[in-house]
Amino acid sequence: MRMVRPKLVAPQVSVAEDQEEFKSLTAALIYNPLYEAPMTSAGPLNTMVLAFKPTDDERARLAAGQDIYVSLLTFMQPMQAIIVTVGSEETAAMHSVPEEV
Repeated sequence: MRMVRPKLVAPQVSVAEDQEEFKSLTAALIYNPLYEAPMTSAGPLNTMVLAFKPTDDERARLAAGQDIYVSLLTFMQPMQAIIVTVGSEETAAMHSVPEEV
């Protein structure tokens, strides 16, 4: 599975560009109206959305009923809240942002 740029109309940011131990990725920064958000220069923001593109083999295993696993590197610190969705349409609706066309 590889990370891809989220297809949401929202500010995009690159993460881990200068960290050799991690692959860099692009994330969308958005405000989810269901949760409190700090004010930033871009307005209220509280969510970083990442997108992943499964390989054909992974898609076949998902279609066959295998589960999705998410591993979080917490380094034994409190876990951050996460939301797992499928597709940009569901994700855009959940966060009240437009989906890219």
